[in-house]
Amino acid sequence: MGKYYILILVLISLKLHQTAFAELFKFTTGNDWPPFSDKKGGIYTDLVNKIFTDAGHEISVEILPWARGHYETEKLIFQATYPYYWNSEREQNFIRSDSGYSIVIKIFVRKDSKLNLTNKQSLKGLHGCLPNGYSILPIIKEALNEKLITIDRPLKMSNCYKMLDIGHIDFLIDTEESSAEIIKSTFDVPKEFKISVWELDRIDMYLIAPKKGKESQKIVKIFNDGLKKMKTDGSYFTLINKYLSLSKK
Repeated sequence: MGKYYILILVLISLKLHQTAFAELFKFTTGNDWPPFSDKKGGIYTDLVNKIFTDAGHEISVEILPWARGHYETEKLIFQATYPYYWNSEREQNFIRSDSGYSIVIKIFVRKDSKLNLTNKQSLKGLHGCLPNGYSILPIIKEALNEKLITIDRPLKMSNCYKMLDIGHIDFLIDTEESSAEIIKSTFDVPKEFKISVWELDRIDMYLIAPKKGKESQKIVKIFNDGLKKMKTDGSYFTLINKYLSLSKK
């Protein structure tokens, strides 16, 4: 009996020791981009939570406007942010994890639209929408620089859908996964929009951490190791399929 009592005390002591020294990582992400990231969670937030919890670390995740979260992570107020795609600008100030999820970026127009959008020139003269803080794809940046298009940049993607619905803009840029969720939460009655067959880009989404951050390399390694483990044991695909099946209902 005495031996078991001592063993229990040792186990409790070890647990308290682990808890006392568990690292708390401060992360940030954006809102209104279901099913990837919003106040309810999302694919990427659940992925990050599971990976760091399973590795024995605590995290806090603050929801901020995308542009502000990106800026404050670069300035070391937060230790990492997600999900972001990779570009030359980010490469100067951040390091990235392995890809947590891949998306296809497409153009959405009104259901009654006669537009046939297949390339950059087919956008000429059109008025589009992409929320502030969302990354501008190279082909869209080219179209803007060449003054082929104009772009509204509201705070939320839901605002883009509202403007498209009333004809204030000609197109918006989104993914099919995100579109289904946002349309459901934005309109009281079901709305349908046409999706172009033209794929603007296929991009990977990453957790990114500032190059100057003391824990950045460690954070990225924890994520990468955990992601690999989840893919090996199948829990990654279970998580993804849960969200994708919900978005189709």
